[in-house]
Amino acid sequence: MNLLRMLLFVAVVLSIIALMEWFLIKNVRKWIQQTRAKNPTLWNRIFLVILGFGNVLILLRFVFNRVGGYDHHIVRYITYAAGLFALSVLLAFLLVFSAKMIRLLMNGLQKLKEAVAPPGIAKNDTGFDPRRREFLKFSGYALAGASVGAPIIGAMSTRREYQVQRIPLYFDSFPSRLNGLTIAQVSDIHSGAFMSEKQIREIFDIVNSLKPDMIVLTGDFIDSSDAEIPAIYNAVGMLRAELGVYGCLGNHDHFGSAEKVDSALRQRGIQTLNNSHHTLRIEGEALTIGGIDDAGVGMAHYADMNKTVEGMEKESFKILLSHRPTIFKAARDYGFDLTLSGHTHGGQIGGSIFGVEVNPISFFMRYVSGLYVEEGKQLYVNVGVGMAGVPIRLVPREISLFTLHHKT
Repeated sequence: MNLLRMLLFVAVVLSIIALMEWFLIKNVRKWIQQTRAKNPTLWNRIFLVILGFGNVLILLRFVFNRVGGYDHHIVRYITYAAGLFALSVLLAFLLVFSAKMIRLLMNGLQKLKEAVAPPGIAKNDTGFDPRRREFLKFSGYALAGASVGAPIIGAMSTRREYQVQRIPLYFDSFPSRLNGLTIAQVSDIHSGAFMSEKQIREIFDIVNSLKPDMIVLTGDFIDSSDAEIPAIYNAVGMLRAELGVYGCLGNHDHFGSAEKVDSALRQRGIQTLNNSHHTLRIEGEALTIGGIDDAGVGMAHYADMNKTVEGMEKESFKILLSHRPTIFKAARDYGFDLTLSGHTHGGQIGGSIFGVEVNPISFFMRYVSGLYVEEGKQLYVNVGVGMAGVPIRLVPREISLFTLHHKT
């Protein structure tokens, strides 16, 4: 079933890329013709060769997703190049499509203006204008430069350091005897093309150095296939915390075999909480850690909140691990005091421009990053440490360290 799902996913992705490339080929040929470039056949062939080479990289990336091999430098270079090429195609498509829409709108306005013009007013001369040819040349070069340059600049600007966010949290319901309890959170590792075992170990070294009482891992351990499990399996056993290490699965863990991801984590001492909970007794107080499987939509929805809370002590302080922050309303309704999530990557590609935060994901998601307090309950969205889709990350990578307090 996982192989069938992956093949279907690959087919959809390749079909979308093929449609975008067909659109670009058609418009590049038209641009070459309109600019009257010398030797148009050669220019067309060069463009087709570039697309063909890029498509080979994309196909190789899908192969490596299944068989692994990311520890080899050549494989990593191929997967990085494939990601940048796919992003270039997408940007080129969006830019050319937007330009065509603007041009259609302007032509429509011009025709409307001419239609309502009084008799005797001369119409615009539609004859050949050399300045238009030069403008088309410049526009084409500019679009090509932006499509190729933006991904390269983004990759070069990618944030590679891991920032430790120290967050004090205060609750009326938190037992005063447990004041100062610390929890470290890591999310969205995405073992695979853009996250090697060495990098995972570096992250876990930082986590261990914080000496937290408890460690939680909120999903997306792998990126897309079972071949990415060994790196996680080899590294995750190094995590140490007196009260234990807990985790829940994310949507990307289901792109491979969620059962194998879960088994690998358990074999290395991680207590995965997939629609279940575990209650700790500390200083005579009850602390419940609940976790749900991926709370997606449709057939991808694996979360079962009723099963998660079955038999849970009502008087305990309750923490829920959920990969997706969209579960927060349900978590509040079921009495969880604190929900820890990830999934969003904080948008992954975003940042500050002249002091203004620009993050497109905020238009589509209510909970993007950081702390949210609603109806006395709290949600923290960790922006994660890994990358998905493309090797570009402008949002800083985060390791969270929470210190819990009784509000006085």
